[in-house]
Amino acid sequence: MCAGLLGAVSRAANPPTVYVFDMDGADDARRTLVASLAGVVARTSPEVHMAHRRSEPSGDPEFWLDRHVENNPATAVVWRNDPSWFVERYAPKLKGYVVYNDETINHATSVAGAADAVMVHESQLAGPLRRALSLAGLDELADVRGRSYDWVYDNFTFNRDVIFRQQSSKKYEVRSYAVLTNGFVFDAAGAARDRFLAGQNDHSVVLGWGHNNSEAEFFQSAAENNLTTVPADFLRSAAAPSRWEVELPPRPAKADPTTPTSRNSHYVAFVMSDGDNAQWLTGSFARDGRWFGSPHRGTFPMTFDLTPEISAINATALKYFYDEAAGDRSPTTFVTAGGRGINYPSQQTDPIGYAMATAAAMARIDHNVVSVLDVVYDTQVLNALASQPEIDGVMFKTHADAYAGNNGATYWHRGTPIASVRYTLWDGFETPNSLVDKLNKAPRDPLNDVASYSIVNVHPWSVGKAGGAQGDPMSNLAYIVANLSPGVEVVTLDELFVHLRNNREGLGGAD
Repeated sequence: MCAGLLGAVSRAANPPTVYVFDMDGADDARRTLVASLAGVVARTSPEVHMAHRRSEPSGDPEFWLDRHVENNPATAVVWRNDPSWFVERYAPKLKGYVVYNDETINHATSVAGAADAVMVHESQLAGPLRRALSLAGLDELADVRGRSYDWVYDNFTFNRDVIFRQQSSKKYEVRSYAVLTNGFVFDAAGAARDRFLAGQNDHSVVLGWGHNNSEAEFFQSAAENNLTTVPADFLRSAAAPSRWEVELPPRPAKADPTTPTSRNSHYVAFVMSDGDNAQWLTGSFARDGRWFGSPHRGTFPMTFDLTPEISAINATALKYFYDEAAGDRSPTTFVTAGGRGINYPSQQTDPIGYAMATAAAMARIDHNVVSVLDVVYDTQVLNALASQPEIDGVMFKTHADAYAGNNGATYWHRGTPIASVRYTLWDGFETPNSLVDKLNKAPRDPLNDVASYSIVNVHPWSVGKAGGAQGDPMSNLAYIVANLSPGVEVVTLDELFVHLRNNREGLGGAD
């Protein structure tokens, strides 16, 4: 069984029936109410889910419900579209309700998690829902309208292992998981932000996104407080999936450490980035033809990075990725994106603690290679990672220059290779044709020349059609592979690191 990574939450027995709120036609207030209820209920039984029954928007959470039922065929599924039905059924698990308005939705989410309450928008205080609350014997526990984040933080107790940064414009996204985990939810910068982040346990996670949609602010502020982030501001209906029991298979396509190195080859590994993004992994990533759902997957060796926290958020999704990849004709495998989450490791004050937390998270999902993004090439941090026995290779990405600013620089620490991205398949930086030209002309002496190895970052959001580009990243890769000269060997990142480890002495990699 895959253990949850958030200390306050453990797996629950899989329920005989999953009751699904049909989001089709429901307004934001209804969706938010059911999201908060699902979070409370999932603490004892993960049986309330939210999805679209008739429409099929991208990343519909029904996909994971279907996978759960496939894994547990005896599970019944019951759809309902009336929030009052859920309130009446689950009233014994609720201690009351919290009133909020559009400006205080984060405040209400925090209080609902801390007080086992359901969230009620002020527009719902009259009408059928109010009658349902009354019939269920549920009273108002708090009215957070006009309250500050500081008031909420000071008057309730929250989980110190997970905290959430969410914009109030996101109405139901991530909120079921925030309520389940009793995490504090806020959207602020500066001193207020730093106060809340500083109160968390070192090397725990921040879910959501940065203030004013700033990625740099999100990563930097977490790092400065020895925390790590998981982009999740659009994460939908995660409470029940985070508690479903799942037996994880081994990571697919592990490289054989005795794999021989071809003397006259150039080794290249394609690694798709942005797998730190939990909302993408549990959204359209699985089925969309641009990414994991591509028909090209399995026709050439491929590596995806992903966050270990996916095992806590949706282990059903992780099992699906491993199971599907295991059936590919050419190897498809995975490496860790950043650590337990992602930040700028050089900006932390505890690199050893970060490295140990990263290694522990990797071990939980059977990973042995980590991809690191940073604003500084900090060898202290990189060496701390390479010193962990669970880690066989470290891939480095520069924050600037589309991750390839370090031009493939490689060194070894205690026998573990630390290799930078050499090229990036990213609109405006490389085209498929330019990359084919560079790889076909690259050195082919992998026993003696470290330039005979290339890591290519694959940008998942590039959709251009210049220079041989096909309009999506996996199609671009298929085009590149088809045009590589004999002797350019495409391998997984795991295998590339095997060759770097085995040929360290000839490559000048003595510690």
